[in-house]
Amino acid sequence: MASSEMMARLEKELAPSAPVQLPGRRFLPGMIGWVRVGWPVAATFALFAALAVAHRYFANSREASLEKPQVPVSGAEVTHAPVFKPVRAGNLHYASLDEGFVWLADGLPARRVLDRYIDTFEWRDSRTNASVEWKIPREEIRIIPVSAY
Repeated sequence: MASSEMMARLEKELAPSAPVQLPGRRFLPGMIGWVRVGWPVAATFALFAALAVAHRYFANSREASLEKPQVPVSGAEVTHAPVFKPVRAGNLHYASLDEGFVWLADGLPARRVLDRYIDTFEWRDSRTNASVEWKIPREEIRIIPVSAY
């Protein structure tokens, strides 16, 4: 009766086993989902609370520093606002890029060229020699008609 012994052994081997639990750890069915969502939410609220407290602290200290007593100024100490006058305007062309052929609305070929510039404007106050320089990057697209000879 080797077959009955073999069947008993196979049934024992294939029987469902009890789940293995690690020592010292307990798993509750609803706990894992709450922890995955709860800790990041709690950390976010704690971060916002810390930022709100810091903002209130620095805003109060800034208001306290702004509340200084006003000292009356005599007429001799009054300074006038700076008067800036334009002294220079410049246009620097620093790159050209040929973007290839394009076809115009009337069917003629043309070349498209991208030019890059930096426009510079400078203002100066003659009394204090203070200056302000403003640089503006600019791109310009040119369409150049192509003619065949």
